[in-house]
Amino acid sequence: MKKIFLFIMLFVSINIIAAPYNGKILQFKQPDGSFVDLKLFGTEFYMRAEGLDGYTLIRDAKTNWICYAKLSENNNELISTGIIYKGKKDNGLTLRNDLNFPKHIDISNKSRAEIIAKNKKSVNLNEQLVLKNKTLVHHVIGNIKGLCIVVDFSDEQAVLPITEFDNFCNDLNYINFGNNGSLRKFYSDISGGLVDYQNVVYGYYRAPLTFAEYEQMPMGVGAQQILELALNWIESTGFDFSTLTTNPDGSIEAINLMYTGVAQTWSQGMWYHQGYYGGFYADGVHSGAYNTSPANSPLELATVAHENGHMIGKWPDTYKYDGSDDGIGSFDLMCWMGDYYNPVPPNPHFWTNAGWGKVVDLTNYNGINNDTANTLTCYKYKNLNDTNEFFLIENFRQISRYASVPDEGLTIWHIDRSGDNQTSHNEVYLEHANNDITNHYDACFHFGLNVEFGETTTPNSNFYNGNPSGLRIWDIGNSGNIMTYKLGAGQAAPTFNLQYVNIANDNNANGFLEASESADVNVNASNFGQINSGNATVTCSAIGANAGFVTVNNPVANAGIINVSQTIPLAFNITISSLTSIGTVIDLKFLISDGTYSTYITKSIVIGVQ
Repeated sequence: MKKIFLFIMLFVSINIIAAPYNGKILQFKQPDGSFVDLKLFGTEFYMRAEGLDGYTLIRDAKTNWICYAKLSENNNELISTGIIYKGKKDNGLTLRNDLNFPKHIDISNKSRAEIIAKNKKSVNLNEQLVLKNKTLVHHVIGNIKGLCIVVDFSDEQAVLPITEFDNFCNDLNYINFGNNGSLRKFYSDISGGLVDYQNVVYGYYRAPLTFAEYEQMPMGVGAQQILELALNWIESTGFDFSTLTTNPDGSIEAINLMYTGVAQTWSQGMWYHQGYYGGFYADGVHSGAYNTSPANSPLELATVAHENGHMIGKWPDTYKYDGSDDGIGSFDLMCWMGDYYNPVPPNPHFWTNAGWGKVVDLTNYNGINNDTANTLTCYKYKNLNDTNEFFLIENFRQISRYASVPDEGLTIWHIDRSGDNQTSHNEVYLEHANNDITNHYDACFHFGLNVEFGETTTPNSNFYNGNPSGLRIWDIGNSGNIMTYKLGAGQAAPTFNLQYVNIANDNNANGFLEASESADVNVNASNFGQINSGNATVTCSAIGANAGFVTVNNPVANAGIINVSQTIPLAFNITISSLTSIGTVIDLKFLISDGTYSTYITKSIVIGVQ
């Protein structure tokens, strides 16, 4: 039942939190009761441990000792060497450097992917709609009510009063354990006051089995058994579940399951995770997405804030589940989160999807911009030929909620809604001023490091298909509360844009190209600059491996002088060779120039496909 307790002295215990991990040092218990320090890398779906001496570790399944590991002959699994790890961070004599196998070893990519898929399945992650790898525009505004359930065990009894969890979730003045506010205060701050997210806190629920018994179950199984029992227990108290905020499908939007105990094998047993359990129904609603986190001291805000980003924001993880370089690090709540007691906000793509802050369109802007840091304001530069792709620009300062970002200055985010951060083509990507995605400490653009981002710089501002975006940010000033930088040509000039329109007048009028067919390819040539262009021409040419299958019958079109804000429609007639197979991809390049200013786009067309 819901209880109120007076605050009492807090006891300290080891606290292990949920994913992601990037080398954080944690303590684990050995069978003789001693503790060792080690580093974890990865996520709740796949995690690898290293000793402080760099050797990969594994908990021996037979002896339960944490031991040094070696790879199997096929590189598909880690095998215990039986050599016990004794490393402690305050005692260099406990570290080894004399073992006859390499450091930092890991299993093959294929085996890692299989483990990730298995662990996702074990927590029913694939069932839920809210944790897709791509984000949707989903406004997160107003009052949101979630459910927090706190659980203990006969062998891992509670040490914190239930009021501590109520305050951790809901108290706008919460500062315990060094946390920068409660969960409610965090979401209020990062949304600019648009979100009031509170949790109804129930506990303690005493699980019927010991923590040790649940630890022997596959990852997620014990937690979901507990969740089902706890939800039924809460229903027995008369709680009205319909008072909680729900998703359109009737599932409860946010369930936070917190429990005592410390999982002793990474990514197994009672390891903390996000998941989906849809088996509970009451008051016209049902369970759905949930996350688990520690109910031990000290409570840490970052992981709970991160996991709630999945549930209420519908934001996916931006770190890589396979442990490869993500290119974002602690610039994003949904990546490495920043400080565990003062997590960073989400990236600007996610908070704009939530309907927060202000987005200023800078597409084709030519002039000076004064960018104030940390104000929920970002600047957008669009791809006029693909609404899924754009750049977002935001000034970061290492203060307040942004105190633990790795660098400060101008952040430039390359966004593609059709991308996926679990592939090499990301949805969210942070352009690094140092052109090194493994070093986030020099990722921001500012005077003294990298003062320009454009078509010919490194990194460059091209779109993912290689076409020039037209974005040029230059003369970037010092990092500070207000950063000044220039965009565009730096003087009054025409700004050319080409947009593919369609295919028309094909011989059989079915709207797509086939072998032996001729058709018009229509494009628009526009000037979004400050002055009229010179006499402009537009050319069309076939490029790439299949260029020989295309004949451009009128490769040059005269657009003439294009006035400011004027658009000129143009048509290029092409013929497809009779030898062209269905499915062949032809690539066309359209280039506009007035002798001084120019740009181009490319367009891929699949033969026989509408």
